[in-house]
This record gives sequence, structure tokens and C-alpha cells, in this order.
Amino acid sequence: VYNGLELEVGWLPLLMDAARNPRIRPGQPGELDCSLALGDGAILDIPVGEVDRSQGDIHPLGNPHYLLDPRNAAAVGRLLAERLGRIDPASADDYHHRALHLAAEIEDRLGDWEARIANLPTRKVIVYHQQWEYLAAWLDLEIIGVIENRPGISPALRHVEGLIELGRSESPVLVMAATWDHRDGAGMVAEKVGTPLIVLPASSGAVDEASDYPALFAFICSELKAAAGVDP
Repeated sequence: VYNGLELEVGWLPLLMDAARNPRIRPGQPGELDCSLALGDGAILDIPVGEVDRSQGDIHPLGNPHYLLDPRNAAAVGRLLAERLGRIDPASADDYHHRALHLAAEIEDRLGDWEARIANLPTRKVIVYHQQWEYLAAWLDLEIIGVIENRPGISPALRHVEGLIELGRSESPVLVMAATWDHRDGAGMVAEKVGTPLIVLPASSGAVDEASDYPALFAFICSELKAAAGVDP
């Protein structure tokens, strides 16, 4: 079971070859690309034109960080339940009910998560890496700039200076980075713009407070609210 959209392209093919297990080869029941759960139009940032490595760590199939929109997780849960039911028919009903429970839990919590940032003084954000687009689409945030202008490649000073000027002209803005991003560049942009740097987990388990998938979004929304200075 893997995320897909070539997020794992650097290591998964080698791992599957080394496993020497025909049951997990592509097209077999024991192999599942979770991105297949997403419907038409759900995948963001699909490149147009030719793509090469000079553009950085580009994903030709589109932005793979789709689980940062919790609404996509319900579709992934249904796909996973269907596949497990095919492999293990005796437990198919159990998998189906667990998928329904996941979807219901997400639906029940969406309102609370969204309410936490309802009064943000700004929806404009500058991000370090191109990975928050699904979160932004869900929470109605506007990404006005990306510090790492070529994914996976440290930004040029001129580009960073341009983002600082943009942030000042669009103030107030928020500056966001993931827990594993290079924080020096993101911190400098935030400092020069005059706004706090918001360091967020991009997956469950990245920080103690995001111990599971629902906790991930509760923490993200609370951090956005706190950094923006919104009263409880």
C-alpha cells in the first residue's frame, strides 16, 4: 500500500524488486496505489509540457500530498477496504464498516477544524515547499509564493528577496514550513516580512501532538490560529 503519484519513485521500485514477491507486483491484488482513489480533477498541480530534473523534484503525475486534505482520506479508506475485501473475503464486511467509520469520523470533525481558523486575519500564505496545496484548497488559503521555487533545490537569494518584498506588500501574510524543511530560509522570510514562522507536521506522527490522522488536522488548525493571533 503506497501513496502513489511517484512520491516513492526513488525507492519503491528497488524495494519491490528486492522483495522477490510476485503477489505485490504492479497489477496484482497485493499492490495498491492509493492515489487511484482520487476522482477526476482531484489531483492538483499536474505539470503542463515537458518535465525534467532541471526543474527540481517535479512530480509528473501531479502533487502527491493529497492526504493533507482530510476529505481525500475517506476515498482512500473505501479503496483500501475494497481491496482488502477481495484478498480476505471472510472479513470484507469488517473492512467496509471500518471505512465507513473513518469517513464518518472525518465528516464529523471537519466543522470543528474549519471553525478553528474561521477568523484568521489573512488567508494569504507563503510556503517553503510545494506540499500544502491540498490543505490550502480545503481551508481556503491562498498560496502567494513558494520559497523553494524549484522543489528540492535551495532557493536563490534573489528569489527569496522577491518573496520578502511580496510578503511585505501583501501583509498580513502567514509563512509556513513543514517540520523537516530547511527552516533557516523560511525563518528569514518570516522575520523580514514581520510574521511568525508556522512549522507544521505534514503527516501524522511528525510531532507528538499529531499522534494520529485526525489529531494531525486538529493540531494544524490550532497552530494556524495561534500564529495568526486569533483569540480562543
